[in-house]
Amino acid sequence: MATRHGWHTGAADGREIFARVLAPAGGGERAPGPPVVLVHGLAVSSRYFVRLLEQLGAQHQVWAPDLPGHGRTCGDRRPLRFDELVSVLVAWLDATGLRRAVLVGNSMGGQLVAEVSLRRPDLASAVVLIGATTDTAAPSLGAHALRLLRDMARERPQLVAATTLEYLDCGPRRLLREFATMRDHDLAATLAGSPVPSLLVRGEHDPIAPASWLSRLAAADPDTVDVRTIPGAGHAAHDSHPAEVAAAIRAFLDRRGVQSAG
Repeated sequence: MATRHGWHTGAADGREIFARVLAPAGGGERAPGPPVVLVHGLAVSSRYFVRLLEQLGAQHQVWAPDLPGHGRTCGDRRPLRFDELVSVLVAWLDATGLRRAVLVGNSMGGQLVAEVSLRRPDLASAVVLIGATTDTAAPSLGAHALRLLRDMARERPQLVAATTLEYLDCGPRRLLREFATMRDHDLAATLAGSPVPSLLVRGEHDPIAPASWLSRLAAADPDTVDVRTIPGAGHAAHDSHPAEVAAAIRAFLDRRGVQSAG
């Protein structure tokens, strides 16, 4: 199926939100699978997800928003807290008319989509957390930064360069604000309380989301939480191994019976 790239601009919660969109080519053609929304993590933007977006685009309409203060979307002078970012994401989903979407997040983005599924399960048919944060065994910024430095050796140099520029563009004030509030989010309780099926994906060598952390998260609700490891990958498995991550998502949706809303 041919696909076309584009940008979507829409208002949400009083803010103008930019999002990358990959949709089936041709006005009347529809993707066979449910819509997918890719939510980036701490201090980066939708650019972080381009390789996975392209892998999923043949079967899904795929959206990748830039959260306020990230990428093309301007931010408030005061960096938003975690709960405020969740509210913006909910407002954006409502504004775009997306319902029963597959919400996919990397790192902090995984926490955001999990929280959306708890607050508004009507917006999500499934959630996928890639490199889930924040491991309670390493709650400090220093411990998290050391794990991040270890991970960079395994990521594509192009991603490392782009991520470094985006961290600088985001600025230390926003980065520290987001980290402090995401650290206080109880992801295990959120997954246990959400009625939406969840897939936890980690790279085999991801030091930020170790296997022991995912095991604790999955134990919160083993009936609704699945775990998949991508061999050879690090924290950004969706970038280094996009085909494998896309295949894991499709297999999870098939196994859980998640179909297109239309």
